[in-house]
Amino acid sequence: MGLSDLVHSGKRDEPRKLVINGTPGCGKTSYVAGWSGSTGMPSALLLDFEDGLKDIDCHSIPFYAKTGKTFQDLMQTLSVIRAEENLPYHTIAIDSVDWLERSLIWPAVCKSKGVRSVEDIPYGKGFFEASQLFKSLLDLLDEIRIEKNMMIVLISHAKIERFEDPRTEAYDRYVSRCNRHVAGLMLEWADEFLFCTFRVNTLKEEKGFNKSRVRGLGSGERVMYCTEQPSHIAKNRANLPNELPFSWEAYANAVFPTDAAPTMAEDITEALEVTKKKPVSKSKTPKKKEAVNG
Repeated sequence: MGLSDLVHSGKRDEPRKLVINGTPGCGKTSYVAGWSGSTGMPSALLLDFEDGLKDIDCHSIPFYAKTGKTFQDLMQTLSVIRAEENLPYHTIAIDSVDWLERSLIWPAVCKSKGVRSVEDIPYGKGFFEASQLFKSLLDLLDEIRIEKNMMIVLISHAKIERFEDPRTEAYDRYVSRCNRHVAGLMLEWADEFLFCTFRVNTLKEEKGFNKSRVRGLGSGERVMYCTEQPSHIAKNRANLPNELPFSWEAYANAVFPTDAAPTMAEDITEALEVTKKKPVSKSKTPKKKEAVNG
């Protein structure tokens, strides 16, 4: 075996690892559940940790508190998915990671250490132990992603946190609500870590007597930010622009830059096949269907 047998050259055509971190009510879950296949069968399988899908037409597996399921149950379920042949889904989505962390991962750590709260473990080691469980989950999801050619999406709620930037004065920014150990792993793991929210503009109003106030204005437009800014954490590995509309078409056209990029209503597996360099017939005219926006 020579060096040429060990070295990989060029891009690797694999399904994406996507994190959607966003403010409440901006449409994170609807964004994922809206990825319907052309056959009408939902092509995303959501693992529900919030009990928040009852008003959304989707395929899901419940893991919220009243189910009584554990972290071990979650790993066993993913093993069943991994062993299943001819899966009718193109995506596995975790909704959401911060609820998964609090409802399954922390209790698993507490049970193993014989404590009532993860904070009872000295020196913050409980949160580190939790991050190791989360890492084992990411490893299993990665195995499924490669073996089953499935996209993995992690949904996370955003919070505002003070950032002590050594280059300037401290300022506030949006980060994941997860503990910093889990949030750090999630950021490193993702191909795209997108911050999703409503667009906000400001208007400065003069009130007289050298006083003014700033008002926030919004139109309800949803956007996703693809690069880090002082206001938020974000990243991407696909040279995406700073900002995209919060829609599947915008994401697909940016990540899969090809004339064969699918519309949102088409099965996402076609997009994954494009990345594997399986040509789509140019004579095929994509069906025009209503886009789901957030």
